[in-house]
Amino acid sequence: MSTSDDQQKQAIVQQFGARADHYVTSASHKRGGDLARLIERLAPTSTECALDVATGGGHVALALAARAGQVVASDLTPAMLAVARNYARSQGHTDILYVAGDAETLPFAEESFDIVTCRIAAHHFLHPQRFLAEVVRVLRVGGRFGFTDNVSPDDPVEAEFINVAERLRDPTHVCCQSIRVWCDWFDQCGLRIEWQEHWHKTLVFDEWMARATDDAEQRARVTRHVLSAAAPLLEAVKTVPNTAS
Repeated sequence: MSTSDDQQKQAIVQQFGARADHYVTSASHKRGGDLARLIERLAPTSTECALDVATGGGHVALALAARAGQVVASDLTPAMLAVARNYARSQGHTDILYVAGDAETLPFAEESFDIVTCRIAAHHFLHPQRFLAEVVRVLRVGGRFGFTDNVSPDDPVEAEFINVAERLRDPTHVCCQSIRVWCDWFDQCGLRIEWQEHWHKTLVFDEWMARATDDAEQRARVTRHVLSAAAPLLEAVKTVPNTAS
């Protein structure tokens, strides 16, 4: 890992470690139609082992645990794993295994899992293609990968507007990729897309900001950036979905 990569990942650990509780209680992470649909489509069974990468507040792991035989929740941030574990225990699940690990160098053997998931996290990955290669490595032959993330439009101006807003809010944000880019990457690493759906979600500005920071100046910078956009640009980015595959 390069020095710059190491510094960025340490920043991610600090950022999410300090805000971990917010991700457990976040409505868009805790609920959301995409979560139920993801589990429905993956259809885990009691004989299968599942891995949730970058588990955050642990909501996907918790949903998997209701149906899969064994669930492992992995995250780069130890504090995030701690709050996810506590939340799962409060919901009656004490059987999920929590493992600290980098999504780009997963600490698991080849072909260890029947199911791998990653939900609303990959826009923080420095090298998304390395992450996908790791998914392919740890999946058993015939396994399923359930993936959801925020995406950007194909238009570069619209995409830059979204990604600048995200970085102003949270400097550890790397990039919301387009659906086209993700599909190309899936194809390149040998993942066959069998299902894809899009969701539009409304983010309440105050809640969205509070998950990342309490800093008034940071909030002001994001506000200025959003308000600086011309009306057609704002209208265009309102229609950008998040996607699940």
